[in-house]
Amino acid sequence: ATPAAAGVVASLVLSESLVSLFFPTLYYKIFLLMVVCILSILMVSEIRYVHFGVRMLKKRHLVLDLITLAALLILTIIKPQIFTLTLMLAFVLYSFVTPVWRLSCRIAATSKKEEIV
Repeated sequence: ATPAAAGVVASLVLSESLVSLFFPTLYYKIFLLMVVCILSILMVSEIRYVHFGVRMLKKRHLVLDLITLAALLILTIIKPQIFTLTLMLAFVLYSFVTPVWRLSCRIAATSKKEEIV
């Protein structure tokens, strides 16, 4: 979680000039402080998180994933403010949505087994 947390904070700091066009700087700084506090708590907690690299290496389509990763890296180099924020927000959303999705699938499978019996 440490590289992802650092990436989230770095992307938020890099995108301050973009976000300040829509929100006052004071609100953004308060939001950034809250994000850093939440991430620091999550880093020392025992909450399981998605290991994106391990998940990617277990897949059979490794070449396609590496090409996608290279394309995202090139886009990040070209426009770092936009793509670092986009990539980190996508990772955070993926990390939160995946466990919820798995839980809902387990609940649905359990209810189907109960209906059959």
